[in-house]
Amino acid sequence: DIVEWKLVKKSNDIILYERWIPLPDSRKTRERKGVFYVSNCIDEIVDLVVNDDGIKSWMPKVQESKSLAEIDHNQQIIYLFFNAPWPFKDKDLVAKITIKEKSDEQAITIHYSAINDYIPLNENAERLTSYEATWTITSEMNGLTKIAFTAYSDTPLVAPRWIQDPITEKLFKNNLKSLREQLMHLNSQS
Repeated sequence: DIVEWKLVKKSNDIILYERWIPLPDSRKTRERKGVFYVSNCIDEIVDLVVNDDGIKSWMPKVQESKSLAEIDHNQQIIYLFFNAPWPFKDKDLVAKITIKEKSDEQAITIHYSAINDYIPLNENAERLTSYEATWTITSEMNGLTKIAFTAYSDTPLVAPRWIQDPITEKLFKNNLKSLREQLMHLNSQS
């Protein structure tokens, strides 16, 4: 069953959605989606969401980011260390990134998937063992590029939902806003 997206917040720059998706063990988790438009080309956007330096440039909570392995032109493994706000502990993530180009249209899909045992645990962080995220970047007919980002995690709550949800929603929105601003800045320089 496909669960419909529910509009959470619509502003001039970013539209936010969420939905509850079923997990294999009958529990549910929240999936978030953000959509926005820029006039950058697809390659500029891909650079910022795939490359370790690019990610660090717009995700303020990423303290460290590095590429661990390049499997081939369309797959790599990356490490991110997040400086997390209270009440969370610092987190780290090892993720496999897969890039798929859609030949029928000007679009690219980038999927992040957590890998648990690729490198030893960092004693200063909690490893995110569950993380799935997808970037869908599409050239539109009007000269704009549409960016849709979805993400979910099956990480146990560290605080009651009424404390944790507003923090994670704000981080999600602020990261996308920061990416959009960075892209607009890049565009104004070219």
